[in-house]
Amino acid sequence: MPQPDDFLLTRENPIANRDEMAGEETALRLLAMREVQAARQKTAFLWKLAYGTDVASEDWSAFESAMDEYAFNYVIKAAASDAQYPRFVRNFMPRHRWLGRDMPGARMGGDNPDNCYRLAGIEHGARYEVRGCAIGTPAESVTFTLVANYGTSVTVQTLGLNEIQRDAGGSFTLSIDAGESAGRANHLRTAPGTKFLFVRDSMQDWANETPVALSIRRIDAPTADPLPDSAMAARASHRMIEDVPLYYWFTRLFSGRGRDTFELAPASGALGGLVTQASAQGRLRLADDEAAVVTVDPAGAGYSGLVVHDWWFRTLEYWERNASLTSVGSCIEGIGRPRVEASFIRTVIDRMIEVPDADSLAAMQALLQLLGRKVGPSTGTNFVGMLKLAHEMLARGEQGSILSLLCDSGERYLPTYYDAQWVQNKVGDCAQAHQQIEQLMHPALAS
Repeated sequence: MPQPDDFLLTRENPIANRDEMAGEETALRLLAMREVQAARQKTAFLWKLAYGTDVASEDWSAFESAMDEYAFNYVIKAAASDAQYPRFVRNFMPRHRWLGRDMPGARMGGDNPDNCYRLAGIEHGARYEVRGCAIGTPAESVTFTLVANYGTSVTVQTLGLNEIQRDAGGSFTLSIDAGESAGRANHLRTAPGTKFLFVRDSMQDWANETPVALSIRRIDAPTADPLPDSAMAARASHRMIEDVPLYYWFTRLFSGRGRDTFELAPASGALGGLVTQASAQGRLRLADDEAAVVTVDPAGAGYSGLVVHDWWFRTLEYWERNASLTSVGSCIEGIGRPRVEASFIRTVIDRMIEVPDADSLAAMQALLQLLGRKVGPSTGTNFVGMLKLAHEMLARGEQGSILSLLCDSGERYLPTYYDAQWVQNKVGDCAQAHQQIEQLMHPALAS
């Protein structure tokens, strides 16, 4: 895989690469074009016409922003659509600022915040090579799917990362063409009408998983010049209008159901969707003093999650509230809550420190030895943060005090966090974490 300063801009985030940056620049140019803005207005008119009066007033307040994201989703697809000069471009993401650039949101069609979605243009009859490499731990589920429409709902063929042969370092090469595999490993076969290679990294554990680094090249010599902005704008405009019925149908799979219902759906392939996923569909409208309780059985799936969407089938603002849950999360009581407490005031926070559960429990045990009293696991979390800050102060030659709280007594955790078998089942082996905490403690305490 290309190294930083060649293709990847950083080794930590494989999405930050030169193809992505170029694709985003193109998408922002297209979005500003008059033709695209006119198509966005027509798209909104068609959506309103289809829904009629079947929308609550509070949901109409989000309609214009939903149409903005719907339109930008198709702009990104157009920016990624040149099969003569393919490149991966990320899509279905919320608005964000990164690398000095403000990017609009592109959420639509039941997007999932646990997924990193990328598309690259593919055409039937051409030959392509995708090179990939795991940066750290890959997502639990990574799929490479050839799709035959801009709505990404018509599957041609799919390969999972678990089916792909990789070398000892996690690198792999994937071939794409119109021929049969004929003994070739890691091969996808196109069909007439193929439009994109659609990649989804489904992160079960965001703290430890990273999307795979990807690059793509066309092996055949190009038969045309790169698409000009005018041609891509025309594609975006045409496809966003053309797909209103498709995405209206997707939305009505949920909003068309009875209020406060939750039903198991067939695999998405039966509905014209991606063949590797299945979903349960529910429509809930809850008052402020109401709650819905959902029981989930992952049934051995590599990824399983529960996602909450608004009426327009966009995820809620998950950077402000917890709108998605997977079966992996912090097991530290209080930290693993499925929402941000009202007492949490973001403006007073200067810095966030990520602490693995194993480190929290190791620090909790260390405090037992140090203080001669049992404390709770969240106190262990705080102690890890204190130790890290103390090490930074030592490195800078600074002196000072670091204050934290003993959150609660450890007596109530005797059957759980202080039970070795429970910890082994929930967290796993903490031996390395204990060693790391000891190494952190002694130079810090010696100061």
